[in-house]
Amino acid sequence: MIVLDLFAEVKPIWKNSSQFYGTPYVWCMLHNFGGNIEMYGTLDSISSGPVDARISENSTMVGVGMCMEGIEHNPVVYELMSEMAFRSEKVQVLEWLKSYSHRRYGKAIHQVAAAWEILYHTIYNCTDGIELDKLQYSAVAVTRIVDHNTDFIVKFPDWDPSNTSSALPQAHLWYSTKKVINALRLFIDAGNNFAGSLTYRQNFGNEPLFHTFQLLYHLLLLLWGGTDGGLKHCLVKWDTICSPIADGGLGVRKLVPFNRALLGKWLWRFGEEGDRLWKRVLIARYGAVCGGWSTGLVRGSHGCGLWKGIMQGWESFNAHLRYKVGIGDRVRLWHDQWCGDVTLKEAYPVLYECASNQAATIDEVVVRDNGRMEWNVIFKRNFNDWELNDVVSFLNLIQSHLPFRELADGIRWNLMKSGMFDVRSFYSALREDILFRVGAACVVVMVRQQTICFFTALWRLLYGVGYFTLLGFSGLCLDRSFPYCPAGGMG
Repeated sequence: MIVLDLFAEVKPIWKNSSQFYGTPYVWCMLHNFGGNIEMYGTLDSISSGPVDARISENSTMVGVGMCMEGIEHNPVVYELMSEMAFRSEKVQVLEWLKSYSHRRYGKAIHQVAAAWEILYHTIYNCTDGIELDKLQYSAVAVTRIVDHNTDFIVKFPDWDPSNTSSALPQAHLWYSTKKVINALRLFIDAGNNFAGSLTYRQNFGNEPLFHTFQLLYHLLLLLWGGTDGGLKHCLVKWDTICSPIADGGLGVRKLVPFNRALLGKWLWRFGEEGDRLWKRVLIARYGAVCGGWSTGLVRGSHGCGLWKGIMQGWESFNAHLRYKVGIGDRVRLWHDQWCGDVTLKEAYPVLYECASNQAATIDEVVVRDNGRMEWNVIFKRNFNDWELNDVVSFLNLIQSHLPFRELADGIRWNLMKSGMFDVRSFYSALREDILFRVGAACVVVMVRQQTICFFTALWRLLYGVGYFTLLGFSGLCLDRSFPYCPAGGMG
């Protein structure tokens, strides 16, 4: 029998059970409860706990493990824990973090090293474990560990943000938010040095998007939270802040659609990168659909959550693709946009309903004979007189796009003249999408209650009056936009 010491980084049972009374055990890190994500870690405990257990008197420890209840957050914690399986000595965390940031971002930058040092002494140095020892593992102490996740983001959908009479959920914090905000500033300062680093961009996308919200939430409380825990009135609409500068806004990018636009790169690469290993792995797991331009949708509650999140943007991404027809074996006649501004299914719904093979590829309905090519689209019934105009229009359209070259099929990005995918163009298309307005409703509700031109004040707090670039944002002069948004006045 092997015992799992599940919560050893905070509550090591082996110390008070005489090494589990001689039974072999695995030193495990739990870290996460119930799949809730937040910025949290105990790096000191992780860097020394497994070594202390292994070299202790009469040790029966036989390995290390991780038994977290959620994944894809706080990668620094899991990187360090994974390394502890191969280390025989305790880790000097500060030196390790310098190496970690270099490996993660591709180069060593002093601002990033300083930011990680701040995070190490604040967010990733939770002292609740010390409190546990003092309270002798009481139920109250264990609750403090579990209840890190109490601010508004992880309270949805139970918490109703429209009920402004109730106090905001208060997170259990063990660190200075001012220091953490300074770390964020250092990360932003280093942005120009990491223009090509995907891992640096990831720090401001997808899963780390939660961390960004958490930081902004604490800063909102710091700047505009009422003394009685209530809320102050805002003077500017959030949509006004996110409008282009030319339209009187600040040009701030909405995080949800901007994150989706960044993830669109992977959808583009999946269709363009041939037989790459990562693509073969995804196809083996989820299958290939739509002519092999994407995988099947990830519908399970478990599995690769990262790719599941990326595929949730497939429909909005595919709406801006134009398919280049060569052989035609990967382009569907009715469902893909390959001729005209819409799919043939949308342009000719009556003909589509009559098609005998609605899933046919172009290669299946083109007859090639000694260099000659003709269409052979088959319908299930004859057409009525009043339908003939649509038939003639349909045949003229596809005849004008008859593929003459037997090349591989391809894709083209409709929003750019070059035909290549571009994050900015995708973001512009998504920004006004009603789906993202609904998806970001919780953020809008929170901000509209608490913001007096929030990002303007944030920039003043971090940088004073001046210009800076954040994730490709256009430079903004703050003199003319504080305390109210330019040109718009009170929203």
